[in-house]
Amino acid sequence: MSEPEIVPTEFRLCRAGETVHRRGRFVFTKASADDVMRSHAARMVPILGDFEFESMHDGGLPQVAKLSISDASPEVRTGADGQPELWAAKVQWTKRGREAVQTRAYRYCVPALVLDNDNGRVVRLAALSLTNEPSDPTLEPLLPKE
Repeated sequence: MSEPEIVPTEFRLCRAGETVHRRGRFVFTKASADDVMRSHAARMVPILGDFEFESMHDGGLPQVAKLSISDASPEVRTGADGQPELWAAKVQWTKRGREAVQTRAYRYCVPALVLDNDNGRVVRLAALSLTNEPSDPTLEPLLPKE
């Protein structure tokens, strides 16, 4: 029997600039990077992850049994183009989340972003969620195809 794959503890959530996706568009800029990091520091709560945004449909924080990620931190990194990108870092998977990624039952982790209503600029990372249908076409799978 082969060893289970190691799930990533960091991965990109947003590229710099405008991203057009199935549900609209958002923009990640240097100001976005500053806002995301400032709001995370001010809130002092972990970024949690679930499956298919169940918690958003349930109207609140994910129940422990539904968590895929028990803690993560936003991190801003410089992309190849010299512009800021938003990453999830220090990701702590729950057993259920880790197994879902290792078995490829779920292939993507997508961000729940809070946007400025006037211009679509990202201002906060609210949560993460495992899915197989990311609305962002630039998102990369957590693990390579087998």
